[in-house]
Amino acid sequence: MLVDSTSKVMSAAKENLALYNDTELDSLFSSRAGNTQFYLENVNVSPTTHQIYEVAHIIKIVTGIDCDSFLAKTILSLYPTAKIQVAVYGTESDAKDEILWAVAHFFLGCPWPTYNDDVQLTEFVLLLQKQAQALGFKVCRPITINEKKVTGLLG
Repeated sequence: MLVDSTSKVMSAAKENLALYNDTELDSLFSSRAGNTQFYLENVNVSPTTHQIYEVAHIIKIVTGIDCDSFLAKTILSLYPTAKIQVAVYGTESDAKDEILWAVAHFFLGCPWPTYNDDVQLTEFVLLLQKQAQALGFKVCRPITINEKKVTGLLG
């Protein structure tokens, strides 16, 4: 799920809404309405046991956090858009982005970095691992970078 800051959304809206007539605005908002309708129609779907296993595997491979099916199911329960994407489309889709967004938000309270962010992915995953460990979760593939970078990142 692509999430912008509220101020960014409002700024874009103020700049752009004045440029459109009513027909163009209807078209602009219809894509968002389609997404909303999709989630409303699928609010009660649940991923299969195999899909939950795949989510746990993705989390473990990408983040190095030792994620089992219980943790994966818990995260999906807390982030229903990710749960719906996985249940409807499987993990071989854009659902991977939703899964990683949910994991980042679960552990750090922020979205997974995108290409627009000025974030080194290795450093982000290291921070994610440190927070997971602080919360009592195990890391199966710890990231190691030199001490200077770690101090600069966490200090």
